[in-house]
Amino acid sequence: MKRPILILLLLSAGYMACAATPGPDIENKKAGETFRMLFKKVDHLSWYATEEYTVADFNLREMKVKAFFDRSGALTQTLRYYKGDLLPLQIAYKLKKRYTGFEIFGVTELSTPERISYTIILTGEKDGFRLVTDENGRVQSSKKFRRGDLDS
Repeated sequence: MKRPILILLLLSAGYMACAATPGPDIENKKAGETFRMLFKKVDHLSWYATEEYTVADFNLREMKVKAFFDRSGALTQTLRYYKGDLLPLQIAYKLKKRYTGFEIFGVTELSTPERISYTIILTGEKDGFRLVTDENGRVQSSKKFRRGDLDS
């Protein structure tokens, strides 16, 4: 009885591994090829298409990632969502120095061939900031907000 269960488990594990890579159901085969070339060991992979892009939505280590591919299969941009401890250290240092008393709650990183920008949420005791910085940590825009997760 144990042997058939073990075989069934191994087969289903193999099926799950195959499901985590782009398959024949992706319309843009070139996007799938580029994806396989760039990303290894992803979890929870799903695909969808817009008018302009084929988009891969997946988890990579501790990050949620969206990768955008054009019709020719070229990677045009990525969005990565992660916690503050994964922010480049020089940027984290600049922010912690400038915004004392605030913690880095979360980061959205937008990467294109031309630039990288970070949208960063800082939280303090009662308030927070939504910052947009460039790849060097220079603040491009800043908006202060009142924290909505606290009791009045």
